[in-house]
Order: sequence, then C-alpha cells, then structure tokens
Amino acid sequence: MTPQESEIDDWEFEVIQKRYHATHELKLTIEQARQVYEYQQLKDTPSDKHYFSIWEEFDFEFATFQNILTPEQFAAYQTKHQELIRLNEQQTAQQDHEYAKQLDAAIDLLQYYQSRLLPDLQGQRMIIWQAFINEREKVEYLKAEYKKYLDDRKKFILVEHFKHRKTLQPKLLELSLLNHKLFCLLPDYFSFRAHMETPTRVIADYLETKLKRAESMIIEGLKDTSQALKEFRKENTAKHIGEIKGWHVTIAAEEDNLMFLLLLDPEKYGC
Repeated sequence: MTPQESEIDDWEFEVIQKRYHATHELKLTIEQARQVYEYQQLKDTPSDKHYFSIWEEFDFEFATFQNILTPEQFAAYQTKHQELIRLNEQQTAQQDHEYAKQLDAAIDLLQYYQSRLLPDLQGQRMIIWQAFINEREKVEYLKAEYKKYLDDRKKFILVEHFKHRKTLQPKLLELSLLNHKLFCLLPDYFSFRAHMETPTRVIADYLETKLKRAESMIIEGLKDTSQALKEFRKENTAKHIGEIKGWHVTIAAEEDNLMFLLLLDPEKYGC
C-alpha cells in the first residue's frame, strides 16, 4: 500500500468512526473502522441482480457487528439499532396512507371493468373468437402462457412487497394485488410480450399478423367502448387523485393493443 492509499484509507476510517459515534454512540478503534469499511464495501458491491432491502441491511449489519464489536459495544449498539429499526418501521407505516386515494380509484375502476367494460367487450370478443376458430389451439396456448405470466407476476408482487414493506403497508399491498386483478380482467399484452420466450413470441407474431388484417374494423367496433373507458378513467382519476393534464387512456390505439381481445378470458384467469 502506498502512503497516498494509506492516507485515503485513514480518512475513510475516520469518517466511519465519526458516523457511528453520531448514530450509535460507538467509539470504534481504527481496526474496527477498517472492518466496518470492508463490510460496507461488500454491502455496496454493484450488482444488477442482487440487492438488500433496508430490513435485510439491518440484519446484515447486526450479524456483522457481532463479530466486530466488543460485548460492551455490542450491547450499546443493539439499543440504537432497534431504535433505528422502529423509526424506519414507523415511517414506512405512515407512508401507507399515501396510497388510500389510489386504492379508492382502483376499486372504482375494477367495478367499472366488471359492470360496464367487460360486458361491452363481449360482442367484439365473440367476433374475434369466431374469426380465429381455426387457430383455437394457438390462442389457447397463448392464453396458457399469459396465465403463467400472471402467476409469476403475482408471486413477484408478493415477494417484493414483503421484502421491502413487511406487514407495514397493507393498503399498498391491496392496491398492488387489485391492479394485478385488473390485468386478469383486461389483459396487459404489452407487459406480457416483453416477457415472452421465443416459442411464445413466434405464436404471438403469427396471431398478430392475422389480427392485423381486420385491424380497421376492430378499431371501429371498439371506438365507443374505448372512448367511454377514456372518459371514465379521466373522471375517476380527477375524483380520487386530482386532474392530471394531458393524461389519457385508450384501449385500441395500435396493433399490439388489439391482442388483448384474444387474451380475454371468461374465467378471468382465476383472479
């Protein structure tokens, strides 16, 4: 190690000593600060796949400091450590109230889907279904793959929620699962396509090409339904959240959007 590197390291260690004295009232030795520095470097290792939630960071730090601190230091550390955990839990729980308006809007949107949108789409769904009667096996395959995508997405929602929010944000969990249910009722083809494997994409491309032949007629048939949905979502958002200028929603604006008609499921994918 060069003198310059040693000087930089000493400065880093002094920063760590000051930080933990301020946050945990610990008086770390230089050797302890060096070990904490190594722990921080490991914790902050760049990765596109692996990262800690804040609660996992708390646990990792706790386990690491057991081997760095003296018994007397660790006893003092535990007290401050628990205080910081409780503070973060309180802040996370308070943030859950921010999702109340979004949740109310999503509940109303779900009711609209069930009482108005899906019945309005039934006629178009039957027309498309008849037009693709010779491709029923491919359509059923695509729907089965969408069901797998939905199941995986729901698992992801649950794992990520409890990883980052524990049981502290029930409104956010309800909102996330409700939004997932909306994707069961009105399939999200854009997201599905982004996660397709090659065999599924080949089938999807074939069906998209065939569907495109009737694109103009389908869009015309969806015009009233699309406009009604656009107006409802705008009014619903304004009612619960506030007006968002320039915000709009359509069902069938381009070719990809029409694929949701093939994915519509009378059983709503079991959601």
